[in-house]
Amino acid sequence: MNEPLNLSQFTRLRESLTIGDVVSVAFTISRERWKQNAGIALQATAWLFVPLIGGGVLSALFMPLMRSAGRTAAGQSGASGIMVLAFVVWLVGALYCLGRYMANSALIARLTFNDLAQQPESLAEARRYTQSRTWSYLGASLLMGLLYSAVFIAVTIAFSIGVVLIAIALGVSTSSFGSGVSNNPVIGFFLVIGILLAFLGFLVGLTWLGSRFFFYEVPMSVERETGAASSIGRTWSLGNRSNWRLMIITTLAYLITLPIQAIAQVVIVVCLLIPQLAMSQNASLSGGLMAISVLVQLLVNFVVVVITIVFWQAVKAVVYFDLRNQAEGMGLELRSENE
Repeated sequence: MNEPLNLSQFTRLRESLTIGDVVSVAFTISRERWKQNAGIALQATAWLFVPLIGGGVLSALFMPLMRSAGRTAAGQSGASGIMVLAFVVWLVGALYCLGRYMANSALIARLTFNDLAQQPESLAEARRYTQSRTWSYLGASLLMGLLYSAVFIAVTIAFSIGVVLIAIALGVSTSSFGSGVSNNPVIGFFLVIGILLAFLGFLVGLTWLGSRFFFYEVPMSVERETGAASSIGRTWSLGNRSNWRLMIITTLAYLITLPIQAIAQVVIVVCLLIPQLAMSQNASLSGGLMAISVLVQLLVNFVVVVITIVFWQAVKAVVYFDLRNQAEGMGLELRSENE
């Protein structure tokens, strides 16, 4: 069972935390529990990479299978049937792996809430609780995927309509858009400004939505009576009065992890360039270097995901703790599976 962390330096922990406090507490817990949470994040990321590797293997087997099937309709039909079956099996496995990834990620949030509430719980107990809700985590993620997709489509349509209305208001018809802008620089200037403002509104809208629901799996990780759909509703209700605050917190947390992602992207670009340069010098080396390059890219992405999971899940737990503390006061309890 984990020893309680000393968080006495955060005197406002039982009050309304500032934006800086949220990030500082999350960073402190991530550092103090790094060994434990990094191990959990490692398992979560492994589950996430399993379907990616499986998909790559299926893709590699597809072309040889189709070639070996021959040109007969029966052979091609049989090969297609095998691939469809393999895809269905892969899809079911991928969904299960996604659920296990979510369950392991949520485990970090539950343990972080445990530290904040100063309520001891062993890693085995917390893991047993989150793993028992694997399919609920999957259901919640699928619901959020549908919600994000619907909102993205709606916002995209609204953005397109806004651009057309701006063009019409400036007297530029859609049929003569290019010539109208080129013939009148003033119209072109205001049109660009209007499009930029509309695009800014597009980004703000998506950021607002993402920040409102970014900790949607945390309520069901702590509250035993909360299921997949009700966890999403709980997230919405808790953040109802903290819209802009949540946006700033998520933006700040993203900026903190940005240097790590930037370094990773530089390494990935280098890994992509080295095989190309080698091919120009010696084509026989390209195959081996490409394989090494792919492995290094996977490793780099793996490490980045592990690091970001640890920090982001801590941020989610701190935000949930703070919002719930504001709404419900001091009586915060961690619910176990056996309660």
